[in-house]
Amino acid sequence: MVVMQQRRNKVNKRKKKCKSMNRIIKNRKLIYLTNALGEETGHGLIPERIQEWYEELGCTAGALLYLVQLDEQYGILAIYEFDEWFRLNLKLSRHRFWKRIREKAKDLCGNEHIENEDVILGKHTGFEECHEIALWFGYPTDFDTMCLKLQYADHILCSGFDVA
Repeated sequence: MVVMQQRRNKVNKRKKKCKSMNRIIKNRKLIYLTNALGEETGHGLIPERIQEWYEELGCTAGALLYLVQLDEQYGILAIYEFDEWFRLNLKLSRHRFWKRIREKAKDLCGNEHIENEDVILGKHTGFEECHEIALWFGYPTDFDTMCLKLQYADHILCSGFDVA
C-alpha cells in the first residue's frame, strides 16, 4: 500500500505543468523591477527588505536573474533565453527548435530537484523574440537553495540540446 502511494506521488510530480509566460504577460501579472544587470527599471517600488534580500544574491548561473513582482509577490525570475542564432547553430528547423525547448521545459518540470519551483515557458517572449524558460523563486527563498536549483537547471537546459 505504501509503495503504491509512493509510486503515485512520483507520477504526480512528473505531471507538473509549466506555466505560460505568454499568458502571464498578456494578463499583466509580471513587473520587472530590475534588469539582468541588477539596475532598477523604475516600473515599481522595491521595499527595503526585498532590496536587501536581492542584494545578497551571490550565485552565478546560465540564467539571467531579475527581481520581479509576479502576481503581486516579490521574487527572482531566472530566465534562460533561446534565440535564433542558437537555433541556426544547431541547424534545427523552427518547429523542431520549439519542440526541443518544450521538451527541455518538461524535463525541468519533472526534475525532483526543482519540484517546488514554478517553471515558466514562453514562446517569443524574450529579447528579440527569444523563447524563454524561467524559474520563479519567491521571496524569501534561501540563496544557497536557489543556486543549487539553478545548477540543476543549467545542466538540464544546457546539455544535449541538439540530441533527440
